[in-house]
Amino acid sequence: MNNSNIVIYNSIHSTQDKMIEHLKLDFHKSPGTIIALEQTHGRGTGERIWYSTKEQSFNCTIAFKEILNHTKPWLIGFSIAICIAEELNCNVCWPNDIIHNNKKVGGIITEIIETEHGNVPVVGIGINYGNVTLPDSLPHAGCLNRGDVNKKTALEIYQKILNRFISHPIPYTWRDVKERWEQFDASSSKIYHDDTGNIVKFKGYTDDGALLVENFDGELIEMLTPSAQDKDSVQMIEATSIE
Repeated sequence: MNNSNIVIYNSIHSTQDKMIEHLKLDFHKSPGTIIALEQTHGRGTGERIWYSTKEQSFNCTIAFKEILNHTKPWLIGFSIAICIAEELNCNVCWPNDIIHNNKKVGGIITEIIETEHGNVPVVGIGINYGNVTLPDSLPHAGCLNRGDVNKKTALEIYQKILNRFISHPIPYTWRDVKERWEQFDASSSKIYHDDTGNIVKFKGYTDDGALLVENFDGELIEMLTPSAQDKDSVQMIEATSIE
């Protein structure tokens, strides 16, 4: 995987949105990675606001142009989340949370961007690394308090995460990440809701990496990740969760 084309911004609205702009403007000249020391309009899954503070947060988006038309792109995001948990001694919660001391300190957003050369998996990473001011409305959010993030440390964090990612095969099935995921998994402690707002009970995972939950009637339901492509399947519904 070629990671030499890295662009670092002192301040940007959103690394994810900027990467999408680059890909749609010129696929071949678009960067492989965008890092920002400040992100003014960061976003998470479902257009939720991602709160961060200048030089206190790691903000990054990676375009996996070498892995076009991946049939289960959310597995790439899972693998990145595991690499972060390994590197920073954190936990993961399905589908995209990075957890430390029972607080959400980071998140992953995986999107598929259509280009004339194929569908590109684009993975955004947000980690509140230093001392980040968070609103009272997010009591489960936190930060690592591990110092400032300047250009050098941002590159170091990125390189360590990427090195861990490329040391493993590209994941194409849940089995490719299952064992590593389970070492850091804290999903059983998270509250999940189905699409009607009812609380459901964590039961495990399916062979595709979907969340398996039990509803109030004792029925087992498969919950898709937000990046899952088969959203029209009668057998699956998309998950929402309390942050």
